[in-house]
Amino acid sequence: MLVSIKINNIALISSSKIEMKNGFNVLTGETGAGKSIIIDALNFVLGDRADKSLIKSGEDSARVEAVFDVPNDPEIMDFFENNGLDFDNTIIISRMMSIAGKNECRVNGDIVTISMLRKLTSYLVDIHGQHEHQDLLDVKNHIVFLDNFDNSVQKIKTKLKNILDNLQNINVQIKNLGGSQEDRLKSIELLQHEIEEIEQADIKEDEEETLKVEKNRLNNFEKIYESLSQSISLLDGEYGIVSNSNVACKELENATRFDDSLNDLLQRLENIKYDSRDILDSLKEYLSNIDFSANRLEEIEQRLDLIKDIYRKFGGTYDSTISYLEQAKLKLYDLENCQDKINKLQKEKSEILDELYDACRELTSKRRVIAQVFESAILIELATLGMKNSSFVVQNKANYTRENIEQFATTNGADDIEFLFSANLGEPAKPLSKIISGGEMSRFMLAIKCVAIAENDYKTLIFDEIDSGIGGAIGAVLGQKMSQISKNYQVICITHLAQIACIADTHFKITKYSDEEKTYTKVEILDREERVAELARMLSGSNSSVAILHAKELLDSAEKYKNNR
Repeated sequence: MLVSIKINNIALISSSKIEMKNGFNVLTGETGAGKSIIIDALNFVLGDRADKSLIKSGEDSARVEAVFDVPNDPEIMDFFENNGLDFDNTIIISRMMSIAGKNECRVNGDIVTISMLRKLTSYLVDIHGQHEHQDLLDVKNHIVFLDNFDNSVQKIKTKLKNILDNLQNINVQIKNLGGSQEDRLKSIELLQHEIEEIEQADIKEDEEETLKVEKNRLNNFEKIYESLSQSISLLDGEYGIVSNSNVACKELENATRFDDSLNDLLQRLENIKYDSRDILDSLKEYLSNIDFSANRLEEIEQRLDLIKDIYRKFGGTYDSTISYLEQAKLKLYDLENCQDKINKLQKEKSEILDELYDACRELTSKRRVIAQVFESAILIELATLGMKNSSFVVQNKANYTRENIEQFATTNGADDIEFLFSANLGEPAKPLSKIISGGEMSRFMLAIKCVAIAENDYKTLIFDEIDSGIGGAIGAVLGQKMSQISKNYQVICITHLAQIACIADTHFKITKYSDEEKTYTKVEILDREERVAELARMLSGSNSSVAILHAKELLDSAEKYKNNR
């Protein structure tokens, strides 16, 4: 059970500790007093998304702590052992969030992940709010509600998952071999085309760079020709470097006859003379051989476009294209020589599909039996909730066969479950979303909650304004139902109906008050006199003598009911 919840800096609550009691607890208060803040705080500490907007204005962080008293349950004990935590019958869960984005979760002082927190709290608390009405209206959730009623289907679903895993593995292998015969022939044709395209392109390793250099040369032919001509004229001729270096060498040679130390300089100058002559000859040869060809430039551009297209299709580089070619040849070989392997896989797949079909039929048969018990249990609960003339049907619209089982089968089987309902005698049951009212939905959901509670379950059940759309008389019925549940389970209910609040074992009142600067919310336990005043307010909005008298009658009647239940 939830022993206490301590809230710091959540919305309007600066600091509040609520000590919950065993049995039936209710929380009431005027609209806007902060009842939803309690649920927001609970959701947060139980692992809901950290919403920084919940942090009290002007504060840097918020913290919620929940204390639970639990039995030696195998699932919880396994959770602690598997996550390296020390189990204790008192579990203290705390969670903090800050404006800066820090989010810290602890269990008995040890830091845990948010996923670990959610796993643990799923064993401890079941919160039913108005959003679950939408879950019930969504047809795809109906199969979940049905399966939660009887866990015996889980064994079949586990077997089903293993079969589907094997089927997926076979399908992957078949796909890698080209899939169906038609798909395989298409793959062979595509690979043959790609191999031929790469091989016909016959790209050389450095060809792209070589072509780019040649293209650049052709695009700048005039500039190259002009520069080379100018260079030759500066080297050659009467005043050119070559002619002058010859004269300089002769003059320096004459000088060396009188000073041997000039021999090194003469040698260097002669090197310049020979190098300049060699450069001049090379430039003349280069100039005589170069020529501009518009046709050649067009050929280069076309070739570069082809190379670019090949690289784009097959990896972006020469190496990746060659690697793709080699892999394509290997894959083509496998596809052209894998018929025996495909036949073997197809045979294995056929056997797996037989298993899948049989498992789905077993699950369908099991669900038919469960559905009958579920229907009866729901109708009994609805009758106790003032809906004696209602009808409820679990419809299975499954339309699978051995031939199409792969199309319909999931880890939930191949069933198509939908709940049909009618609140009135003689009216045919129809889909929930088309006929059920808000008040009927609240009672219907409570009926599902009641039949879903396991005998060995000890969760704290929290109902957040389950009385939405319900009047006084039916509210009293709901209150009695929750009172019955609270004989074995801790129940916490936020309500606006006096007919529900009066039957609680413990009554908390949530009030909002202000000082000169800020607004606050506080929670306090009411004694009998205070309960009378609060119930009177809930009944009429005032503390008139008539409302007070009515409130006392409700409390007296509730006490008699609890004494005789």
